[in-house]
Amino acid sequence: MVDDRSTPPGEGHDAGTASVMVAHGRTRLVLSGEIDVALSSELTEAVAEAEASRNPVEIDARHVTFMDSSGVALLARLAHRTPGPLTMIKPPDVVR
Repeated sequence: MVDDRSTPPGEGHDAGTASVMVAHGRTRLVLSGEIDVALSSELTEAVAEAEASRNPVEIDARHVTFMDSSGVALLARLAHRTPGPLTMIKPPDVVR
């Protein structure tokens, strides 16, 4: 176990973001950074907005650096509640 006390807690981490874009009958959920429980309310709102659009959803995850089970659970929920298949755009290994 490495103890790096040179970086204060909460610093040096890539804070996560979740945003939704709706256009031309498609919805894109854009994720970046660390998708974890700290992003829970923002991610829940974004997923609810994507569901409400009633469009097929694309997830742009190319800039995700970490995803915990809370992120996976919301994506699974989205996959079951939107029409058509959920499309992933260039998901990194951490998302796959």
